[in-house]
Amino acid sequence: MYVISTLCCEFPRRIALLCVHIVDFFPATHAGPRRTPPFTTPFPGPVVFTVRNVDIHKASMTDLRKASSTIQTEPLSLKIKKEPEDPELSPNNGLHLSDMELVQLTVRELNRRLRGLSKEEIMRLKQRRRTLKNRGYAASCRTKRLTQKEELERQQHVLKSEVDKLTRENTEMRIELQAMRTKYEALQNFATTLQKSNGNIQAAVALLHSNHRDMEVDIREQEHPSDLRIKQDRD
Repeated sequence: MYVISTLCCEFPRRIALLCVHIVDFFPATHAGPRRTPPFTTPFPGPVVFTVRNVDIHKASMTDLRKASSTIQTEPLSLKIKKEPEDPELSPNNGLHLSDMELVQLTVRELNRRLRGLSKEEIMRLKQRRRTLKNRGYAASCRTKRLTQKEELERQQHVLKSEVDKLTRENTEMRIELQAMRTKYEALQNFATTLQKSNGNIQAAVALLHSNHRDMEVDIREQEHPSDLRIKQDRD
């Protein structure tokens, strides 16, 4: 009996609280102040709510209000996930690269490493990279010019040796040509003298000696007396 009387007294109060929560959750669509009906006496008729259902609904409404207040009061900065900073790319630390590393980096890799740096630092590093690149190009061109110069000097030395050799051969050929021309002129004069002396060889030889003292003429009788051999010796 005590349990039944307790339940009869507790049911109306819990039902009243449930109605209050329902009214708060679904606001009225008509204008005017909200009215909360007083429940001072038990509801007539059968009761379909149980104590467990009321407790569960009350607990769920409380959790919903707490969650709503937590979402509204939570700062927006805490919701943004911050990525861990790379100490190499930190603006405070700066980007320290050697000249060789800076020159060998590709454009994509350099841009990746420049993220997070200040604009002045980025401009300074890019200008430094351009300067190093230009120095490398200048050194490469200078080396190429020196190599070409050495190769041209070597070719010049070889060609000069060939020219000197050809010059010596040309000089020797000129001397030989001059000697042959002199011999030809002597033979031509001898033939003319022999013709003037009416076939007198001795007179022709004497005349040839008087005109060309540097020539030695040997006249030997062969099977045919008209055969002659002339020998020239130059000092």
